Amino acid sequence: MNNVLSVQLISDIHLEFYMSYGTQRIRKQDNLKPIEPKADILVLAGDIGYPDNKLYKDLISDVSNKFKYVFVITAHFFCMKLYDLL
Repeated sequence: MNNVLSVQLISDIHLEFYMSYGTQRIRKQDNLKPIEPKADILVLAGDIGYPDNKLYKDLISDVSNKFKYVFVITAHFFCMKLYDLL
């Protein structure tokens, strides 16, 4: 029995530069293709985007349906936007 899980690591997507997520969508600079599974586990390791943004929610929804597990590690400045620091 093989109990080994594989991990796919992605970071620095910076969704704030995109207008939408998916193959038929437009990016401010070019198209952002959907993340395709190459492993059991996906780790989104920082600088993905703002959690309150629709693109972020679209991406998380999409990858959650494609991978067995999804781990999200946020970057500090994306979380800071959620709070009024002034």
